[in-house]
Amino acid sequence: MSLSKPRRRGRPVTVTRERISAAAINIIKQGREPSMQNVAAELKVDITTLYRHLGDQQELSRLLAETAAPSPDLLPDHHDKTAREWLHELAWFYWQLMHAHSDLMEFTQSAMDPKHEVLNHVVGVLTDYGFKPKTASFSFHYLIDVLVGFIYQQTRNEEDKARGGGRFISFQRNITAHTDNQLPNVLACQLGPEDFEVENAFEVFLTFTLDGIFAQLEK
Repeated sequence: MSLSKPRRRGRPVTVTRERISAAAINIIKQGREPSMQNVAAELKVDITTLYRHLGDQQELSRLLAETAAPSPDLLPDHHDKTAREWLHELAWFYWQLMHAHSDLMEFTQSAMDPKHEVLNHVVGVLTDYGFKPKTASFSFHYLIDVLVGFIYQQTRNEEDKARGGGRFISFQRNITAHTDNQLPNVLACQLGPEDFEVENAFEVFLTFTLDGIFAQLEK
């Protein structure tokens, strides 16, 4: 009776950030949580191996956010548009992007533009429009920072609405708790449910944001 030969192990899997990201994205497409444990299983490696490449779950989230970050060629085309029209379109582009990839809001600029390629592109475009380079850089960072804060609040509001609450419901409750002569200025606004709709509210917010940017240019 001959003894069976010991089973030879295959070549160990090479773990890279690119493979980790691809595995996590595949997990998400399957409708599963991209946890460290699930990613390690997808890569067929021990979880300690994954931890050697990524420090923790937060770093995995950052990696996924960077994967979702846009490259300059994905940004709206600026040709045949005014500077304001282009920034308006750029803001809507990021609004849709951040709603689709919530991790981008958590890590903001570091995730949305890890190599500063988008910043370099935007500064170049705005400089062509007549912005000074420093003003162009500040304008873009300001737009993104304010967008993140607003979209975060919108996301929270949508979650509240799903539970039967939300900003408009809270507004109505607060208004009805006072008599007309106590809040005449608020009542004069004549706010209705359409004013609290996500896209309507964002358009109003964006108008004020762009007004602020271009007011600085006029000084």
